[in-house]
Amino acid sequence: MKKMNLVYYLVASAILILNNSCKPVVEYDMNEYLELNNNWSFRMKGENEWLPAIVPGCVHTDLLTNSKIAQPFYRTNEKDLQWIDKNDWIYQCTFMLDSQQVLFNKTILTFYGLDTYAQVRLNDLPILDAGNMFRCYEVDVTGKLMAGNNTLEIEFLSPIRVGLEKREALG
Repeated sequence: MKKMNLVYYLVASAILILNNSCKPVVEYDMNEYLELNNNWSFRMKGENEWLPAIVPGCVHTDLLTNSKIAQPFYRTNEKDLQWIDKNDWIYQCTFMLDSQQVLFNKTILTFYGLDTYAQVRLNDLPILDAGNMFRCYEVDVTGKLMAGNNTLEIEFLSPIRVGLEKREALG
């Protein structure tokens, strides 16, 4: 009888709840926590180079930390960085689970905000197509985790491109 919460943060946060009982989620005596806010990397879609990411955070600060862009608040540098929001960005982390942790009856992955249009994959399986930063998403991922390495990947779609596509669709 145990439940495990895996917590990761990316712009907002998510919680993975593994539940092996019928008791309410709020019972603390059944909790174990494994934070997934480490070991994140990111890249621009279409590029091959993965760079370390700081989570929670955002692509602008990650690019700055990795010396890929100039300080945006110096002189007119911000004008030269407008390309960032016109590209898709992929964030990824790998986490380990043991053979007991994958046998839970119910596994829910809860996202407390993904900025803004995001496609989420767990072990290469699409699990969520998000379109609103200001809502909570709960995804049943029962049976999609495996013993050993698991990969959580979030592709953040360009809000500019998606917005223009939505405008065009309206006519």
